[in-house]
Amino acid sequence: MPDYQLTLSVLSRVFLEIRATSKTEKTRILSDIFHNVPALMASGASEEVIRLEINQKALRHDASKVIDGYFVHARKTIGQSTD
Repeated sequence: MPDYQLTLSVLSRVFLEIRATSKTEKTRILSDIFHNVPALMASGASEEVIRLEINQKALRHDASKVIDGYFVHARKTIGQSTD
């Protein structure tokens, strides 16, 4: 089974964002972008496949820059290179 440390770190941040915001549109967008991630993880999809799914939905919502920021922050948090 793949190591989902990066994905789980990003999901944690997304859940905090959803909980902390009063903006319904932000909640809807983040939920749409990430709602399939647990099922992909349960099916054993690689982090690359999961990231591709996330990126496609983020692009559709014009949220790529924000989502990329979540991944950069998560890499720093877990000690992965951001190169």
